[in-house]
Amino acid sequence: MLQKNQMSLSEDDVIYIDKTYLAWYEHPMFKLSQLKTQIKLLLRKYIGYHSEEKEKKWFEDGVDCEILKVGAKNWQKGKIKLTVKLDFIPEEIETEEISTNRIAQQNLAETSLEDIRQKINQVN
Repeated sequence: MLQKNQMSLSEDDVIYIDKTYLAWYEHPMFKLSQLKTQIKLLLRKYIGYHSEEKEKKWFEDGVDCEILKVGAKNWQKGKIKLTVKLDFIPEEIETEEISTNRIAQQNLAETSLEDIRQKINQVN
């Protein structure tokens, strides 16, 4: 579920990230789908799966595991699945600027309409 300021992204949306935050990737601009692929490749390297079958397990089917939750008396069997999820949160300043611009435009339109009304009333 998206929070108030979060925005859904499409796989084809283009992202620019300063190279300071992308030491592991050569280009600062790419599609969201490319970033997800690179993250999966990094995970493949560190988790140690090297086949499509194991990748499918981690990202689609889930890998068998057991979990011991805090306060539980027994282990619970299940699956764990990796999901690469990126959220975009626009800066508040941009939202405020857009709102301020809309209010200014609305005020200008109202003022212009009022001026026209006054001129019509003066003529009559």
